[in-house]
Amino acid sequence: MAKKKTKEVSEQPTSDARIVFKKLFIACREWLALVDPERIEDIDLPGRRIAILRVIRGISQTELANKAKVRQADVSHAENNFESVRLSALDNIAKILGVTFEDLRIQY
Repeated sequence: MAKKKTKEVSEQPTSDARIVFKKLFIACREWLALVDPERIEDIDLPGRRIAILRVIRGISQTELANKAKVRQADVSHAENNFESVRLSALDNIAKILGVTFEDLRIQY
């Protein structure tokens, strides 16, 4: 049986990755405005951005936690209650997702 290769995420996002990230969230915001306008602000929450990026990458909270060397509870709290998570954990999570901590907080 062939071993499945996994692509490692670089520690620092490239400028191309940041452009894609920005376009992704602008598109998500536009889509949400069409399907559920009352929840448009949800896309601007850093925790929602973490959840969206994690799902797009096809990894579970546990997998993300293991890769970021944080607890699974940290990932869950980051997705649901951003302020309760240590900054170092958020930084590690962001790096694994291919963005910076600042990218998660920027309003597009």
